[in-house]
Amino acid sequence: QTPINLVNPVNPVKKDIPITNAWNVSFAYHDGISAKPPAPVTMETLRDLTTYGVDGDAASTSLRYFSGTATYKTTIHIPPTLNSKLSTLNSQLALGKLHTGLAHVFVNGVDCGVAWCAPWEVSVPASAIRSGENEIEIRYTNNWFNRLVGDCFLKPEERVTRSTLRYSAKPRAKSDPKRPWFLLPSIYSGPAVSDRLQHSGLLGPIALKL
Repeated sequence: QTPINLVNPVNPVKKDIPITNAWNVSFAYHDGISAKPPAPVTMETLRDLTTYGVDGDAASTSLRYFSGTATYKTTIHIPPTLNSKLSTLNSQLALGKLHTGLAHVFVNGVDCGVAWCAPWEVSVPASAIRSGENEIEIRYTNNWFNRLVGDCFLKPEERVTRSTLRYSAKPRAKSDPKRPWFLLPSIYSGPAVSDRLQHSGLLGPIALKL
């Protein structure tokens, strides 16, 4: 019998180049929200946005409850040894799992598409990559659940969101697990201050697969 060839000549084993540089992150709310978004931050390593601040720190500038679009920018260095192969490479940018969100990716200003489900990767055309420094921009957008929870701590006139849902400033009954409000039977339909926040932001690991 002919032995099975485990090497795919069309798609050879990829070389992963992890992105380890710091990220500059800026924040924007969606159109129609007049509140001031959080100030930009620099992350030496990727970090869950819900790890900022503490429960009840729910001002509109709080990263803990941010819901909107966070734009992550950094650079990655492509070794000169790969320069001769760049024009023929079929590359992907691996983002790690995106919790309750999606990501729009740009490499050197080239639109590489949106990742919204597993395997959480986008294809990077050969024309977008160059030897040396490459600019990476990832626009991460999440849902509004965490912001709804944060607004439960605020007075109605201070809230970032406006909704027909009922905001509860009281913790749920102790017999109720701290699960999202839409999984719980309740006399009202809406979030509560005791609801567990969803993971938010880019958590990585992020790597360019050449």
